Amino acid sequence: MSVNQPAKKLSFITLMQMIGCFLVILGHSYPFVVDIPFWAEKLQYFIYDFHMPLFVWCSGYLMFATNQTEKYSFKDYLLRRIKHILVPYFAFSLIAVVPKILLSPFLNDTLSFDVLQIIRSFLVPRDSVWGHFWFLPMIFFINILGYVILKSKKLLTLKILLITLLSAVMFFLPQITGWFSINDIVHFGFYFMLGIVCAKYNCLTTNKFSYLLAGTLLTLSIALFVFTKNQIAVKFIISILMVFSVFLFSFEISKRFEINKKSVFAQTYSIFILSWPCQLVIEIVLERLLNASFYIIFPAMLIVGIFMPIAIIKAIGWFEHKTNTKFYHL
Repeated sequence: MSVNQPAKKLSFITLMQMIGCFLVILGHSYPFVVDIPFWAEKLQYFIYDFHMPLFVWCSGYLMFATNQTEKYSFKDYLLRRIKHILVPYFAFSLIAVVPKILLSPFLNDTLSFDVLQIIRSFLVPRDSVWGHFWFLPMIFFINILGYVILKSKKLLTLKILLITLLSAVMFFLPQITGWFSINDIVHFGFYFMLGIVCAKYNCLTTNKFSYLLAGTLLTLSIALFVFTKNQIAVKFIISILMVFSVFLFSFEISKRFEINKKSVFAQTYSIFILSWPCQLVIEIVLERLLNASFYIIFPAMLIVGIFMPIAIIKAIGWFEHKTNTKFYHL
């Protein structure tokens, strides 16, 4: 079944990505050293159970729904992913190496002028110069693997189902190695395949009870989080329930309100890339220099993490329009 859905029908994915981007920035709005209230700590743990699975699910859904293997040859797709994902990853990391070393006394993690440590910061994404950049190499490799899986139509249905089941089992494997995002590919690949399955079989349909079902899934997720030991199996269940909950909410909302994919608020990838540098500046100033409390730092980092990237994007757009120039776009 080839979907290749029009952009308008995929507006719910844009909304899901916007929700996911907000949750990522919210999760990054916590200070490094200041005491965090119990409720805020639990909120962060809950968000971290599903916000990245949500993004990876969207990526898998979009790959199948937009028929990427038919639109692009493997070479073209690979080059597009390199330009869109790896170039920003390495470029921004390279730019930030020296500043991070100089600012290490103010940061929770450190980086020195050690060649092997610097190399590791590029090739072990969880130890990257920018903490939140670990996601980029992981999604790059998962995208490429997804393309290879979908390119051959022979026994496609059986292949997708078997790989999805295998990736679900792999989620429970212990840590292997952080080099080249192998741990994250193993532990997030299932959500990519689940997104492909949902797009291929159009298994997520909505009705007049969609809001009720979405609320039920949300409530069940919260109950599991609060009343059970948050072991890996519970995290796995919560992540799936929350992905479907966010989908149902997003799909119903997108049917009633227009989601403009070209809106600056929908530029979630660019906002994601730019958010942490902006938040880091506020965190250093408020926590390390001014000794502010959590209740000042947290909302300040959240607001800056959302609106400063948007301001930067709009400023670049304005400058391009005025000067008739074109910068590299994330």
